[in-house]
Amino acid sequence: MTTVRFGYKDGRYSISVTGHAGYNAEGPDIVCASCSMLSWLLVQNIAAEESDGHVRDLRYEYKGGDVCAAFVADANYAERIALIVDVIKGGFFALSISYPDNVMFVEGQGEL
Repeated sequence: MTTVRFGYKDGRYSISVTGHAGYNAEGPDIVCASCSMLSWLLVQNIAAEESDGHVRDLRYEYKGGDVCAAFVADANYAERIALIVDVIKGGFFALSISYPDNVMFVEGQGEL
């Protein structure tokens, strides 16, 4: 199972995507591929926002298929960053509804 966690507190976002969806043990796993794509998309978008000065303190790591990221949105761009994060969260949430045996979505406050 892939576990997706989103946290937010005091302007700081934290995200982790861990585990393997295990949708198709015999071949290509569309659920795992979807989670990987959403993770990559989030990190790439936030890295671009950091380059533009809209995000600071970006930390991220890809390790064995798992992704962890944390960053702070600049107050002047908080709405823009929230929109990016919400779109990606929506994708993960949709996966958790469509594939509840393969993706668990957890949203909360604070660091993960």
